[in-house]
Amino acid sequence: ILASNPDLPFRGLAEFGNQFLETFSGLQVPAELLRNVSLIDTPGVLESAKEVHTRNYDYIKVSRWFIERADLVF
Repeated sequence: ILASNPDLPFRGLAEFGNQFLETFSGLQVPAELLRNVSLIDTPGVLESAKEVHTRNYDYIKVSRWFIERADLVF
């Protein structure tokens, strides 16, 4: 699991519980160019407000966690 790997910057995501961690997935690419880069895709950003609030975790707080650590958001 990415959130439990001490070599990756995602350990803090454990605070959002297993409901979130079960949906969090990723891929590591062995490329020197990407060593210090994390690209995050947030599926569901364009979903209706109703669907965002029916998730089993706090989508807004999780999004804020990533945004506070990002160098660029687009």
